[in-house]
Amino acid sequence: MDIRHRIFELFTKSKRLRFSEIEKALSVKSNTLAYHLEGMTTEGMLVKEEDDYLLSTQGEKLLPFFAHITQKITGGCLPVVLAAIVKDEQILLIKRKKRPYQGYWGLPGGKLHLEESIPDCALREVKEETGLECKFSHIAAIIHERVKEHDEYKHAFLLFLTVLKPVSGTIKESEEGRLEWFPLKTLQPERIIPSDYHMLKDHLKGTSNITCVIMEEKEEKIISFEQTKT
Repeated sequence: MDIRHRIFELFTKSKRLRFSEIEKALSVKSNTLAYHLEGMTTEGMLVKEEDDYLLSTQGEKLLPFFAHITQKITGGCLPVVLAAIVKDEQILLIKRKKRPYQGYWGLPGGKLHLEESIPDCALREVKEETGLECKFSHIAAIIHERVKEHDEYKHAFLLFLTVLKPVSGTIKESEEGRLEWFPLKTLQPERIIPSDYHMLKDHLKGTSNITCVIMEEKEEKIISFEQTKT
């Protein structure tokens, strides 16, 4: 764990810390510590009030992610809101240009921001990625999705499947990928992210079903899919 992460971890236990307290806790040279504290202050992660250092507003937003740090920083489960935009028995999908799932068709969506509700996130992501103005309908399912490679987990997502109705606008592609309407009845599973495909087939008309999904990748290709309900 580098010095800045160790400094951040100290603030999970104390709201205010003096230079001498941080120096004693980390056992680092004073000039090295001064360099990192100055950098974190300049970058807006810390503020200094007289002799005390405190997390800034921006730093406080990151605090929950450091609450359980031990010997190393590990990845976590990322909350993602997906949007099923349904029109005339068709679903709008995006062909992903970015990893993970590069080259697969999937639902538009993205990371849930701190200040957003789930409906807010769904509407924002759809506007950014498709250009459509939509009306939020409901949350159809919650999916815990994990992806592994060589028997080791490398990604984990908590997916909120939302259903939206288009109100106005025409689709406009973004840097995220190509857009296309697909008939719901004739979706081809080999072209779609497996978890997205099963969401559309099994959960689209439901309300907040909870499902666990494990997928396995090999050389950027999904080679297995397992689904269990809780």
